Amino acid sequence: MYRLIRKLKDPLYKNSIFLIASSLLGAGTGFVFWVIAARFYSAEDVGLASAIISAVMLLHLFSQMGFKFSLAYYLPSDRYNKSDLINSSLTVVFLTSLFTALVFILGLNIWSPALICIRENNALFLSFILFTILASLVALQTYGVFVGLRRAKYSFIQNLSSSLFKLIALVLLTPLGVHGIFISYGLASLLAFILGLILISRRLTSYIPMPTVKKNVINRTFRFSLGNYISEIFGVLPDYTLPILIINILGARANAYFYIAWSICSILLSIPRWTTHSLIAEYSYKPEKLKTIFLKALKFIFILLIFATICVSVFGKHILSLFGDDYVENSFGVLLILCVSSIPYSLNLLYTTIKRVKEELKIVICVNGCIAILTLVLSYLLVQKIGLIGAGIAWFLGNSITGGIVFSMMAFITMMARLQNLLKRTLKNLLKRTTLMELYKRYRYQKYLSELDRIVKKCILLHDKIYLELYNDLKFFVYRDEVQSSLSCKNEALKYLHPGFFQIFSEIFVKEIYEREYKLKEGDIVVDCGANIGIFTVKAAKIVGENGKVIAIEPEKRNLKFLKMNVEANKLENVIIVQKGLWSKRGQMKLYSEGNTGDYSLFRGKECDGYTIEVDTIDNILNELGIHKVDFIKMDIEGAEIEALKGAMITLKNSNCKLAIAAYHDIGHGPTYRVIVPLLRDLFEIKVREGIVYATKRESSFE
Repeated sequence: MYRLIRKLKDPLYKNSIFLIASSLLGAGTGFVFWVIAARFYSAEDVGLASAIISAVMLLHLFSQMGFKFSLAYYLPSDRYNKSDLINSSLTVVFLTSLFTALVFILGLNIWSPALICIRENNALFLSFILFTILASLVALQTYGVFVGLRRAKYSFIQNLSSSLFKLIALVLLTPLGVHGIFISYGLASLLAFILGLILISRRLTSYIPMPTVKKNVINRTFRFSLGNYISEIFGVLPDYTLPILIINILGARANAYFYIAWSICSILLSIPRWTTHSLIAEYSYKPEKLKTIFLKALKFIFILLIFATICVSVFGKHILSLFGDDYVENSFGVLLILCVSSIPYSLNLLYTTIKRVKEELKIVICVNGCIAILTLVLSYLLVQKIGLIGAGIAWFLGNSITGGIVFSMMAFITMMARLQNLLKRTLKNLLKRTTLMELYKRYRYQKYLSELDRIVKKCILLHDKIYLELYNDLKFFVYRDEVQSSLSCKNEALKYLHPGFFQIFSEIFVKEIYEREYKLKEGDIVVDCGANIGIFTVKAAKIVGENGKVIAIEPEKRNLKFLKMNVEANKLENVIIVQKGLWSKRGQMKLYSEGNTGDYSLFRGKECDGYTIEVDTIDNILNELGIHKVDFIKMDIEGAEIEALKGAMITLKNSNCKLAIAAYHDIGHGPTYRVIVPLLRDLFEIKVREGIVYATKRESSFE
């Protein structure tokens, strides 16, 4: 029991539970709402009111512009002022919901003649517009702001208050007929919106509701919002279109039967919907834990979903009997098919959520579009031939066919990837058994050595080290190998240099891999993360001059000794050496090595030794040095770059800096640039070249 309680405190589970509970509350009170409506109102009134409410829900979907996803994705990150992000999103959604409501009403004779009464009744006309706006804003608060702030419990409080009010209003407004049903829904939305503003202000004490549109915020979030907007429209289009389609083909009474079955099924669908929505927010907090978060969400969804499906199958008729015997006769078959459809629906939703957080939105749009088109086309054809149950079959087929296509493609891609890896391993093993690999290594090292030979003016072999002087007058002390290399070069002493340094000198002085996108200039403040023996540190210190500064961060003892010697040999007074490892928080960790030059890491390798070092964040180190803005950060820290960047967010946000990060290290989930790119994308323009991430600060994100 203790273990279960501890697991439920996990933010993913906690937020999912509150969102599902909120949805269940809404569905439960909605269930009671329609039971009361079915008992006190005619089937025609229920059918017409449910179609009007579906129209409001459809329009609020069009009006949200995907901002609920942007709020859930960006609010946790501190990349933007939270009040500006919330108010700008609410203002844009207000304007779009007003526009879509007016367009819908003006075109009723085209897309839904059965609802022409909205345009003919002034009170219904105005209330329809107002309630569409409120429904849009409330959804943004509930599923955008509260999720992004990790306060999904507020959505439960909001939903509880508005749902109770809606039931009371329904009873009191019974004499108004169909208008009473609709107005009770609308007034509940008004209460929910006001309460939502109060709850946001409670979480963000500095928040003041104010109509505003911050262009820099909207511009940066709009791409993510737009892609999610289009995909969401396709994703839930059947939810709100099917009742309108059915009322126009089969009439209001048949739509009442379908709407009740759909409302009950929505309880099941809320499980994958809100769990995957919480997954988006959790990914923003821990992007490197995507696989773990996904597996937790998958397990959570299917445990609850299987239980709920069994309950509906066993007790479905008893539940429908509360509405009346005619609902049992006409709704149960559709309800069973809709419940079974929740399985392929959940798999599709999990897949698109993973693609959503990876910002592969074209795939999300294609999958959701395929489901929507198949469902609506098949519904139109089947409902006319076999009646109401045709809509349920169409929903099942739409999800199953799309899921089959998606997972067939995934299986094919996985098979091809495994085949490719098998071929690579086979080729690698084959090369190991021949001299080809050794020949390739020799060719590569010979190339690096030849490049180094051209830039070295003097090379002296000392007792335990090698002294190098380059043609640009920079001087270096470097490790000496015991055995002389068989490679050829002019200076025999260079043959005692460790081969790893051939590559390092070539990358820094010949290829200049860290300076491809930004050339250092005099006066720059440079942070060299993973300074090693100081090859880049010395070069950078000479360029930035007396008015600039280089902070060289290196934890390894032997590297540190040579780093200090090289700084002294070049008489540099603008270098600050920090003997620490870099991480996302201050503490102690073990540093491991497999014996290769520079190959020291905070991640354990095979058969490697380690010792304890101090680790700290870039933000802490710079703050203690009194440095609050930097111009350039070079980083090569053997896989720790993800955590180091998390500990540098204040510096990155407050500095108009450029980054060059060696992000080709694999620490278990592929090259680290796969996590670094989405982590930095909102603050920086990013290029990835040969595993190096080059990041330049976006003008709109520099404060």
